[in-house]
Amino acid sequence: MGVRRKARELALAVLYQIDLLSRGEGETLCEKLGKERGYPLPAVEFAREIVQGVTLNLAFIDSLIAKYSKNWDIQRMSIIDRNILRIAVFELLYREDIPPRVSIDEAIELSKTFSEGGKSKDFVNGVLDGIYREVAGNSN
Repeated sequence: MGVRRKARELALAVLYQIDLLSRGEGETLCEKLGKERGYPLPAVEFAREIVQGVTLNLAFIDSLIAKYSKNWDIQRMSIIDRNILRIAVFELLYREDIPPRVSIDEAIELSKTFSEGGKSKDFVNGVLDGIYREVAGNSN
C-alpha cells in the first residue's frame, strides 16, 4: 500500500475521532495514531496536511458536500462517509499536486474498505463527481 493511501487512512481515523468526540488536536492525533500503527513519517506528514487543511476549510467543504449530496443532511451521513468526502473535497480544491480522478478514486477505495453498506461508494462517487464537475473542474 502506498504512502498516500496510508496517509488518507490515518487522516480518516483522526477526522473520525475529532468528529465523533467534537474535540481533539488533529496534529497531535496524527502523530499519536501514526506512531501506534507504525506508519512511516511521510504518511504521518501527509495525513497531518490533510487534517489541517480539512479543519481550516471545514465550513466551506461541508457547504459543498451539503449542496451536492441531494436530500442528505450532512449531519445525518455516517461519520465515515462524511470524513471521506471531506478529505476528497479538500484534495480536489486545495491540492493541485493530486489529479482530481486520483482523489475521487482514493475516496471510493476508502469507502469500500471502511464504510458500511455497498451503496456508500456510489454515494461518495456521485457527490464528488458533482463537486468536481461544477466547482473544481471550473477552476482549472
